[in-house]
Amino acid sequence: MLKVLTWLYSKIINLRNILYDKSILPTFKSNLPVISIGNISIGGTGKTPLVRYLCLELKKQNLKPVVLTRGYKGSIYGPHLVSKADSHLEVGDEPLLIWETAKVPVVIAKKRVAGALFIEENNLGNIIILDDGLQHRSLKRDIDIICIDASSSQSLDNFFKGKVIPSGNLREPLKHALKRSNALVFSMRQLSQEAPDYIKKHYSYLPDNLDKFISKLINPHIKRGSEKLTAQAVTAFCGIANPEAFRKTLDQLGFEVTEFISFRDHHNFSKTELEKLSDIASKTPLVCTGKDFVKLPDSIKQKVYCLEFDLEVNPNLLKLIKPNSGY
Repeated sequence: MLKVLTWLYSKIINLRNILYDKSILPTFKSNLPVISIGNISIGGTGKTPLVRYLCLELKKQNLKPVVLTRGYKGSIYGPHLVSKADSHLEVGDEPLLIWETAKVPVVIAKKRVAGALFIEENNLGNIIILDDGLQHRSLKRDIDIICIDASSSQSLDNFFKGKVIPSGNLREPLKHALKRSNALVFSMRQLSQEAPDYIKKHYSYLPDNLDKFISKLINPHIKRGSEKLTAQAVTAFCGIANPEAFRKTLDQLGFEVTEFISFRDHHNFSKTELEKLSDIASKTPLVCTGKDFVKLPDSIKQKVYCLEFDLEVNPNLLKLIKPNSGY
């Protein structure tokens, strides 16, 4: 039965892509350049850090990026401009994290075309970063960038040899997704000066005309307000797709993780869970990811340390974006 469902799902997705390719299904062309950041597989691929990175870099070049996202797990349908009054329950944890850390306008819209029109009508910026946009083809984009989890050789093997859901974790067949993409970013989840050989080994799976980049974590630190935490014994918690990547980063920074609490991705903390976390934080340093931190009430944020980091990506990625975006 699983094979039948996988075959049927693949056929439906392929037909949908063909209809878009032949312009039978309509696409809307925004007056603004649209840069799509997406993924082919379900789960964490480093997409949100890359969106934040691009926003910060484009701002340095005097552009005004606006993030357009569906606001996964948020209740707001949109279009809606994220503000200080919003919570993760309304707009989703990742949009809130991007808004707080990149300091750019973030628009929530389940219908991306409506979101793009909202951005234009309100003069919110001059370039749209379409978050999780690869499969949302109703909004035409100027460039498609795919993120892949490259935290281990096994994760890449699972990706390139993976199957479409429900048998595997691919949202669509690889061949078509790669064919319509401009660039692929291998997201490293560990601290490293050099890209592991296993990443370049997988280049042979990719079309020659597809630009390939590697993103690395740099400048990692654990902070609570302006206070930096030095290496010591800590308790850590997270609700992300790849919790082991978070734990590995703490290990590499020299922290002794005496207890590690893992929740499902995009988890909304209950009152009981928040009380437990607050109690732990009163006894020992408690560390979480940025995506978890934005979901905590202010009373607990004051007690909790957060992992912060920057990304390093080959500057040729920005050189690829600028000609395609018209700037």
